[in-house]
Amino acid sequence: IKYEHLISNFQQTTTKVLNFIGLEWDDKLLEFYKTGRSRNKIMTPSYSQVTEHLYNHAEGRWKNYSDKFKENTNFLEQWLTHYSYDN
Repeated sequence: IKYEHLISNFQQTTTKVLNFIGLEWDDKLLEFYKTGRSRNKIMTPSYSQVTEHLYNHAEGRWKNYSDKFKENTNFLEQWLTHYSYDN
């Protein structure tokens, strides 16, 4: 999935993923961060991200690394276009 789609339309994007893996939508997903906060332990370096709302300040952050992709542009080009990262 594309991060930008997730933050702009969480339910629609998440529903597509759920359909793909054979699960149904649950309104509790809208408050996923509450589930994270209610757990005694989350063993991941991104604990703070798991327990917070989605945010959009990272949108387009990939562009900061676009110079690193130049040598692999031929390989990546089809995917950049497919996911609308070509502009």
